[in-house]
Amino acid sequence: MRDPENICEIAAFKPDYLGFIFYQESQRYIGENIQIPDLDPSIKKAGVFVNAPVNDVLNTARAYGLDAIQLHGTEDWEYCRIIRSNKLEVIKAIAIQDRLPVNNLISYTGSIDYFLFDTHTPYYGGSGQTFDWELLQAYDLAIPFWISGGLGLEHTERLKHIYHPEFAGVDANSRLETAPGIKDIERTKQFIKAIRNGTI
Repeated sequence: MRDPENICEIAAFKPDYLGFIFYQESQRYIGENIQIPDLDPSIKKAGVFVNAPVNDVLNTARAYGLDAIQLHGTEDWEYCRIIRSNKLEVIKAIAIQDRLPVNNLISYTGSIDYFLFDTHTPYYGGSGQTFDWELLQAYDLAIPFWISGGLGLEHTERLKHIYHPEFAGVDANSRLETAPGIKDIERTKQFIKAIRNGTI
């Protein structure tokens, strides 16, 4: 998100997290010197980065009061551990194509808080497409995960029927937008309401 008014409107629905993209190549880049409005303390501010120098991430986290760092590049477990040692939650995005790379995920144990399983694309960032959720049955690590990739209102019932002990949440973006970085108020409200079993 990047528009202060839109941020405040969505924050009224008390999402668990709001995301802010600090990757300059993204069409949703937050921009320079944007002021993030004061949020309810229950809402965590997540900064999204792609292969940024560690010090840049930490400095940005301090400047914007970020609570969580979402990493979408090739950041390894050592990188993640440094970020996490600075009392920041770490969410590591993993691109899924035709299989779950379980063996490659083991190294992140103890270095991150969540995996974010997203649909593989040839570039950094979301595809707006879902991946085969049946692949999650191969996941047996003790690290909670979120699902991402083109999630919208049409997916909420299926999401509520994913029974996996480490399934912890969803990351929705493009299908709730009216333009890059701008959320549709009613669609976002209904999505959050549906995920929370009819309450908001």
